[in-house]
Amino acid sequence: MISIITVVKNGVSTIERTILSVINQDYSDFEYIVIDGVSTDGTLAILAKYSNEINKVISEPDTGLYDAMNKGITSAQGDWIYFLGCDDILYNSSTLSKVFSNNLIGVDVLYGNVEFLHSHKIYDGEFNFEKLCTKSPCHQSIFYRKELFK
Repeated sequence: MISIITVVKNGVSTIERTILSVINQDYSDFEYIVIDGVSTDGTLAILAKYSNEINKVISEPDTGLYDAMNKGITSAQGDWIYFLGCDDILYNSSTLSKVFSNNLIGVDVLYGNVEFLHSHKIYDGEFNFEKLCTKSPCHQSIFYRKELFK
């Protein structure tokens, strides 16, 4: 199972599109966790609208993005962790089924490209050691085995 974690605070203008990109996947072996930093802009109303589709919503103060991400990891029940920002979307409805139709025995981290919505620029191809020294993969392009966080 995949645990998809979205961290949000005051993301009313983008969170619904993010949610829809998750719940419209043709792959069903996932849980969806949203960690909200006590939004005050209408985000909570959108989360309530999709309460039957979101497995867990935690809305409480945090000390920042990484604290919220760690709360998501702690709550996650899946074998895989995936972080999807509140203003990000999955590429299409078959993204998860394409990724998880592969034999992943012995694989701990999966990385794919990211396409920027407005520019359609692709970031950023295959990474090797040298490239990792000068660039970082986007967090929304990486699936991690949960055990790596222990």
